[in-house]
Amino acid sequence: MSAQHPSRRTPLVIASAVLATAGTLVATVPAEAGAPPPPPVVHVGSDPMDVTVAPKAPEAYVIDGNGVSIVSTRTHRLVATVRTGSADQTALSLVKGGSAAYIGSFDQDALRVFNPATRRITKKITVGRGAVDIATATTPHTQYAYVARLTPTDHWPPSGSMSSE
Repeated sequence: MSAQHPSRRTPLVIASAVLATAGTLVATVPAEAGAPPPPPVVHVGSDPMDVTVAPKAPEAYVIDGNGVSIVSTRTHRLVATVRTGSADQTALSLVKGGSAAYIGSFDQDALRVFNPATRRITKKITVGRGAVDIATATTPHTQYAYVARLTPTDHWPPSGSMSSE
């Protein structure tokens, strides 16, 4: 193994995001030698519940009381707030390479599909009530979205099982 020239080393970047109940998104800055500056604070909508960072765009999406707050990961500023029509949003996950986001709600039986490019809700996918988390898995041919639901199992499958509206 050959040694790399010091200027060609890839820096280790450690970053995280913390949701605070007061309607703020706190993003830590990369860990560098010396004392780091204080993390930037971005005020988002009320009751932030989940955050995801786009893989290809410099944006983070935060679901809150009844919308999606869009935050620039370059400037650490709120760039847009989109109302989704759902007041109890509890889960968020980017899918399809970041071209769509699924928004789950504890009180509603469908995921809302959010298009980050148009910043609109495009459709609903029936999955049943109680969505608390959404995880994705990708194979060479298919992408799966797994929805964790906190609800009695006697309500599964929902009527119209896993259909798109």
